[in-house]
Amino acid sequence: FLLFIHHPIQIGDFIKIIDKEIPIEGEVTDLTFFYVYIKLSTGEVVTIPNSLLFQKAVSVIEKS
Repeated sequence: FLLFIHHPIQIGDFIKIIDKEIPIEGEVTDLTFFYVYIKLSTGEVVTIPNSLLFQKAVSVIEKS
């Protein structure tokens, strides 16, 4: 069984996750089946589960 997924963002994209509690903005450094890794302007890397990412509005600031 093989599953193909088209992710709306790519490695190198600068994105903003629109969330009124914790907005996140940074560069996508890695994409896996379960997580997206985003490097913030502070240099910190945060891990976002794909399930959460697909529930939030995502703005692509700059495509890679």
